[in-house]
Amino acid sequence: MITARTELAVSAAGGKVYALGGRSGTSLNSNEEYDPVADAWRPRAPLPTSRKGLAAAQGNGKIYAIGGFLASTLAINEEYDPVANAWTTRSAMPTPRWGLCLVASGGKLYAIGGSDPSGALQTNEAYDPVLDRWEIREPMPTARYNMAAAEINGKIYVVGGNASFNNYLSTVEEYDPVSNTWATKAFMPTPRAQHSLAAVGDRLYAIAGENAQGLPRSTEEYNPATSSWSVKASIPTGRRGSAAVTISVDILVLGGADDWNFLDRNELYSPTSNLYFVHTKF
Repeated sequence: MITARTELAVSAAGGKVYALGGRSGTSLNSNEEYDPVADAWRPRAPLPTSRKGLAAAQGNGKIYAIGGFLASTLAINEEYDPVANAWTTRSAMPTPRWGLCLVASGGKLYAIGGSDPSGALQTNEAYDPVLDRWEIREPMPTARYNMAAAEINGKIYVVGGNASFNNYLSTVEEYDPVSNTWATKAFMPTPRAQHSLAAVGDRLYAIAGENAQGLPRSTEEYNPATSSWSVKASIPTGRRGSAAVTISVDILVLGGADDWNFLDRNELYSPTSNLYFVHTKF
């Protein structure tokens, strides 16, 4: 990336990847676009609101940057149009929070979990980008923040996170948006928070993060069909607060921080070969 940072959000639209917000000493409004074909980054119109701990997802061809923290917990919902390179403010999320997940499924965006001044949340709110409208959905069974989530075959999987400060979870919960129900699945082998999660095909990959032992570098693969986990290659750089996005059949892990520095170092994981490819700025 152009800007080294942690606690950022990432989303893809129109064949490009967008790295949004985060912090590098102070909260950022950076919006940087990566073109996988040209293997090049360029700055784009900045977020209207600087923030860390936000979440982002693509809906209806636009990217939605929701929630986060800047002096206080935020409910803001800002829509980015990659074609026009312009931002528009949309209906605010009902519950202000940071450290949440945002996952697209069935034409809606699901804002799940996170934290506010009261602590970890079970909140699950669905946003319809066409109608610009929110609705309350069934709460997640486990209150948590700094977790990660992804969608496979119409189900949303929420993995790991913090129940409270220094309380790291390996909990996996599956949400079915159609039936509006939750189910507990096999726990992740390594408890962690501020990690990355991405789906390739019918598998999920949990990567890096932090826990009570430090910065785990393990990559762990989840098979929803059997509700089972297997351990894969370790990421070269241990990091917390990174973000990940699927590019074709690979996973790009962006930014984060180690114990000393904010990172612009991005690493590409190939589930097919079970190998990582290291790039300074990709």
